[in-house]
Amino acid sequence: MEDSTSVLPAQNVSVKAKGGWLTAELPAVSWSRIRLALDS
Repeated sequence: MEDSTSVLPAQNVSVKAKGGWLTAELPAVSWSRIRLALDS
């Protein structure tokens, strides 16, 4: 049986935006997506 949790979305709480810079710690050998929202 395959591991059913090997590819599940998970929140990355290390993402920070400060002073016009965005930083994040990304796990090795992973797929990552960072979504940004614009304030209006």
